Amino acid sequence: MLGLSGGRPKYCVTIGSQTLSWGERSRSWRGRPRYRCLVSQIPHGAVKASPIEPNVIDRPALEERLRALVGTPRGFRIGGWAVARDLPRSVTLLLPDWSVRMTVLSLERLPRRWEEQDALIRWRLGQDQRLPLVGAKIVWQTFPASCAAEPSYQVVVVSIQENILAEYESLCESTGLIPREVGVTSLHLFNLWLRASGTHKTFLEDLVWISCSDGGFTCLVIHRGRPVFIRNKPAIVASSTHRNGTDSELSMRIVHEIQASILSCRESYPELTLRRLVVAAADEWAHLAGTLEHELNMTVDRLNWDHLAPLGWSQHGGNSSSTTLPTVAGMAA
Repeated sequence: MLGLSGGRPKYCVTIGSQTLSWGERSRSWRGRPRYRCLVSQIPHGAVKASPIEPNVIDRPALEERLRALVGTPRGFRIGGWAVARDLPRSVTLLLPDWSVRMTVLSLERLPRRWEEQDALIRWRLGQDQRLPLVGAKIVWQTFPASCAAEPSYQVVVVSIQENILAEYESLCESTGLIPREVGVTSLHLFNLWLRASGTHKTFLEDLVWISCSDGGFTCLVIHRGRPVFIRNKPAIVASSTHRNGTDSELSMRIVHEIQASILSCRESYPELTLRRLVVAAADEWAHLAGTLEHELNMTVDRLNWDHLAPLGWSQHGGNSSSTTLPTVAGMAA
């Protein structure tokens, strides 16, 4: 998302506050994508996701854990000789949601040239004072209108401080990884869900889409098939090893955050008709779907590996938990 060149890398590393995830994409003999993911716990306090403060707190520990996780490049053989074993590997790098700031803009027009888009979006952000622009890199994803009566584009904008981005890129480079694409966990998951559900081109449904990871919460409200509201908050829940409440209490915190997000969104979109909610969360939050369905009176769908079956994608060993889905999203062919 933050600088794509050529095809998507076949490797992905996802860095969170609690876990590291590494993924490799290959092809079956039928040419279908298959994925192998590995997960490692991060030493407590080694990463502190923040949009303004340094994120990589214990670099030596994190570098050691990442190096052990990704292993040594296999290279390939020509005439019995091993070739390219020591070359850097191009990767997609996914960052925690809490390392960035996000907002949604409504634009009546969007120039074709990237430079003109960048200037327009920065001007709007400056007018609205939504995101900091000094020392920040901004990227965006556009969602065109489904009919002529609506504003032409909804634009999800992500802002990350360049010094924070440099921390993560330098960490990868020290372990032989070259980030060719950098993204945000929840937005890659959202795009994976769009693709897996067959709605990556256009859909007209109103729904709530949430992601729970690293103890935090990101909420997207979709109106007539396009994002109109985004909210991300860290520290909604504690980590699995440092929880400060029961599963029921933690689930209710998320319910209240969703309710607050919907109320805020309805101030601008009173015609919202929300009957469906999609949850992307680690396996430890499997109970969350039932609570949300009961408290919010919505049909709740939980993103998992089963959603990828219609795409012909499969696992090829490694970790098969929902924790690895962002990493798969970062390699999606």
